[in-house]
Amino acid sequence: MSRYVTGLIASRTKTVSGMNSLFMDGLSGKSMNRFLSEYDWDARRANSERIAELQKHNETRWSMDGVAIFDDTLIHKTGRHIPGVHKFYDHSENRFVYAQNMISLHYADGKTNYALDYRMYVPKGEEGFKTKIEIAIELMKESIEAGMPAGTFVFDAWYLCKDIVESIASQGRHYIGACRSNLLVMGSSGKFVKLEEYVSGITDYKEFEVNGNKLLVHTKVMRFNSIGNARLIVSKRGKDIICLATSRRDHVRNILFDYMLRWKIEGFYRDAKQHLGLEKCQIRDIEGIRKHWYLVFMAHSLLKLGASESVFGRCVLRRSIGAGVKRSCMELLDKFVFWLLDGMKTIEEIRGVLDVLLYRQT
Repeated sequence: MSRYVTGLIASRTKTVSGMNSLFMDGLSGKSMNRFLSEYDWDARRANSERIAELQKHNETRWSMDGVAIFDDTLIHKTGRHIPGVHKFYDHSENRFVYAQNMISLHYADGKTNYALDYRMYVPKGEEGFKTKIEIAIELMKESIEAGMPAGTFVFDAWYLCKDIVESIASQGRHYIGACRSNLLVMGSSGKFVKLEEYVSGITDYKEFEVNGNKLLVHTKVMRFNSIGNARLIVSKRGKDIICLATSRRDHVRNILFDYMLRWKIEGFYRDAKQHLGLEKCQIRDIEGIRKHWYLVFMAHSLLKLGASESVFGRCVLRRSIGAGVKRSCMELLDKFVFWLLDGMKTIEEIRGVLDVLLYRQT
């Protein structure tokens, strides 16, 4: 496991052959494939142990003041016959693509963020089908049973529905969800109108500052056709308008701050794809793919934990996971140089090691 996770962090290509080339022990890349597809180990248990380890460190410990975030992402693939791959519409590219679809739950607060768990979504008609709403509720309940204390669940407009809202309330937690513009709300006439129509008539905005941004905000408890009574928050910044529905009644500044944490999961998806090989798994075994995803979570968390051990590291990872990957590679190189100088007695021995290393990189 340590070999695979080290490869995800340090290798440039993130393929099995690329990761295996980092090591000088003579093992073939097939051993990494067997580790995913044939070896008997419990990936979900390893994931639980990862989360438990994160709770031992101040910089990564969760709290009631944090939020849990639902979202999903497409993991693009070029072949349609890869396990878990289906045809999905990619809104960012405005076209259909072949991909695997990950629905995940993420923890975030003002100091840290990391993945909690995930499920692979399969379309209706396929074996094991569950709706995205059912999967989100399942992830929410399992996280609470595991002791995750975040008091608020945050999600985009796709997940704002009666089933989600009621399930969160049944667990004694709150929600903040984005609203679609065509959502129906009770207007002053006593009839339901589209949210965009209601927003167009708002005149009583108040100015608040959130994360250094000055926002014009309107808030009111309203009746929604789909979810019942909830607090509506309309936030304007220039031409940008965000509409939120929430069960919380505390200061609007706190609610907006917590909703903005939702973008942490978008950053995680980007980093996991660009720097940790989330889309690079080439194995043709569905359980191996699931294990690969959990190991990407682990690589991300190890970078968080490594950074928490030093002031420099904390500053680096507040900028990006990519900077953390570079930092980890520099540490590996530093340790290698010290091992080389400390363990080799002659210049010929050093040259011999370097010759082997350079040969493996060609």
